Amino acid sequence: MISYVGSRISIINTDNDSVFTFTGENNFNRTIVLDGVNAYENENNVNDNTNFGYIKLEKGINHISVHGCEKFDIKFVFPFIYV
Repeated sequence: MISYVGSRISIINTDNDSVFTFTGENNFNRTIVLDGVNAYENENNVNDNTNFGYIKLEKGINHISVHGCEKFDIKFVFPFIYV
């Protein structure tokens, strides 16, 4: 879940340069949910406000940076995948 203050937010995995960007004015009054390659706000698809990117994870520790906003609150939730 993503909430921020500003007109956009970019979340970058600096280990592999994958980037997710959401453009839209926010003052912690909107919550964006990134589910795979789709972004939702109040269960409505808001992909048109994104760069159609996603955050790719590497094995081990990943280094994440956030740009383009004044403040942010991000919660990562990863489902378990059984092989």
